Amino acid sequence: MFKSAAYLRKCEKAIFGAAPPETDLAKIRKYCQAQVPARLRDQVRIEATVRGSSVTIFDCRPLWQTNLTEWSKVTATPAERHRR
Repeated sequence: MFKSAAYLRKCEKAIFGAAPPETDLAKIRKYCQAQVPARLRDQVRIEATVRGSSVTIFDCRPLWQTNLTEWSKVTATPAERHRR
């Protein structure tokens, strides 16, 4: 039985906790973008993904085969938001 996307997000929030505040996510995205000079962004990217209350930062690089469009991702650091 297929569940709706809204239902799945609700379950994920219940299991993994609430996402970090949008202001924190904006700071993380700005940090990731500042790590790579604009002239090199076709060769390397730093990205962040959010799952529940966890943010994971990835080092992303294009695949060596030119016919593939996906970038490879290597975990740079898993970061968890600690409740205060």
